[in-house]
Amino acid sequence: MTYMKLKNIKIKDSYAVTVPKAEKLLKCKEHWEKNHTQDRYLTIDHNYNLIDGYIQYLILKENNVKEVEVKISNYKKKQWRRKRNNIMKKLEHRKTTTYIYGI
Repeated sequence: MTYMKLKNIKIKDSYAVTVPKAEKLLKCKEHWEKNHTQDRYLTIDHNYNLIDGYIQYLILKENNVKEVEVKISNYKKKQWRRKRNNIMKKLEHRKTTTYIYGI
């Protein structure tokens, strides 16, 4: 994890046009008001484009935070990483099914 200036993080148009879920926004905002710390880190690529943590970004920007904790990702696309993690979780929870046939 490293620290960088919030103003240097670039927001993609796909994030800028979306409206975050109210529950997530409220949870993140409550954590900030209570602890004045990030409850999650911002994930960026090597070009400083935001990959994950848009809600946290909005909260930090709203509170005029100058430097933020970020993680620089080696992955090209966030969706691939999440999809792969979900598949691995499903495989871990797979149970053996036994079929019994009879007359």
